[in-house]
Amino acid sequence: MGNKLVFISHITEEGELAKLLSDVIKTSYLGMLDTFVSSDGQSIPSGARWLDTIDKALNDSAIQISLCSPQSIQRPWINFEAGASWIRKIPVIPLCHSGLQKGNLPIPLALLQSADIDNKGDLTAMFATLTTTLGAKISPTVDYSSFIANYKAFANDYTYVNRVKNAVYEILSIENNLRPLFLDGSIQSAHVKLADYQVMQIAPRLDILRNESLLSYVFNSTQITGQGTFKSGNITLSQKYLDDILPKL
Repeated sequence: MGNKLVFISHITEEGELAKLLSDVIKTSYLGMLDTFVSSDGQSIPSGARWLDTIDKALNDSAIQISLCSPQSIQRPWINFEAGASWIRKIPVIPLCHSGLQKGNLPIPLALLQSADIDNKGDLTAMFATLTTTLGAKISPTVDYSSFIANYKAFANDYTYVNRVKNAVYEILSIENNLRPLFLDGSIQSAHVKLADYQVMQIAPRLDILRNESLLSYVFNSTQITGQGTFKSGNITLSQKYLDDILPKL
């Protein structure tokens, strides 16, 4: 009989965190628990039918940990995988991170015994459940401090990128003509002319990017016409934007 399987449910963008969790589980239990992480390049063999492999892993798992963030709980697969395990009556633990706390989980995830990833007490309880699943009586010694520190490094980058991406796409939803500037990488600066109401909508988003040293902008010209009031100026992307953000959009 093989080792019992921990199914780690996550979205692709959170694959790095799923691997961190997988590694600490395997290390702590000395390989007596296996993990299924769909994005790790090992759980799903090359060429395997993705949905069939997921289905088999769900059926074979003894416990599921669902990585829950403000982004992931909006995706149907997180709820689908949790529901599939719940129907099979195996433990499902929503593990909240990157801006989502267990007290803010939506239904039906809120009905499950959840944990906050940066709370040592919650992690201790989660590993106690893993120990019970394994059939052991004593939980292993886990370096929670190192795990939380590694998580915080991931979360800092992850939440930063998401905050920036949201600001960029909100800007483009207001003025789609800015797509060549923000998405193409073909130009670094653009002269823009926007209606006054558009400037009022876009400025707070531009401020988010400016505060992260990703761009500079100025609207220094006002024109009043029969069609309304317009403001003109320049938006210039920084090299940091081109190097760090553009490849992730």
